[in-house]
Amino acid sequence: MQAISSITVTTFGATGIRKIYDTIKLEQRIENSNSPSTSTGKNSGTRNGGKHKCKTEVLYGPLDSLDRSTNVFAMVGPDVIGRPRSDFSGEPSWWYTKLPSVAGAPPWERGHLLASTLGGEGKKNWNNLAAMHRYTNRAFGNRGMRGFEDSALKAIKLKKECILVEIAPVFTLDENKNEKYYPDYIQIFAFGSKGYFYPTNGFSGKIINQTNPS
Repeated sequence: MQAISSITVTTFGATGIRKIYDTIKLEQRIENSNSPSTSTGKNSGTRNGGKHKCKTEVLYGPLDSLDRSTNVFAMVGPDVIGRPRSDFSGEPSWWYTKLPSVAGAPPWERGHLLASTLGGEGKKNWNNLAAMHRYTNRAFGNRGMRGFEDSALKAIKLKKECILVEIAPVFTLDENKNEKYYPDYIQIFAFGSKGYFYPTNGFSGKIINQTNPS
């Protein structure tokens, strides 16, 4: 569990984290025992009869003292495939008074920390919301939330992976030492039961909240 942040463990408790973590590891053992390389040719099965235990479960961290989201920890499984979208309805109380207007940039978007396609809730669940520039919310690859969302969903659809996900918005102060209501970046870490891992290729897992690619 060393890759899971201390903030997540403190927020949700070691027992709850351990349950989800152990489910992912159980999925890995099931996959290994069912693979041709580990099969004995006999009816060996697995301790759990080869039955997968992965079912999507999402834990949302509490809002902070400024009513901003803090983090999301989830186990995402194949049961998310085909679920209807869950868009946000309305905005948090600070939305129209605390977000700066950026010249030449589109309006701020109500971004999901955990995407709706991965089981993240919208509606009025501000615990899963962060103010994002449109580019950050929609860009593919390592520069936008869509890049992680699509890579994880692909692994779930093609490989039936069970994926552990940890996402946290990171806020700092502005030039006047006031708290920002939009994150500077969103930190993402994820790994799956069949080899999926994010971030990859030396990328830090930090999705920078930016108006345009730099």
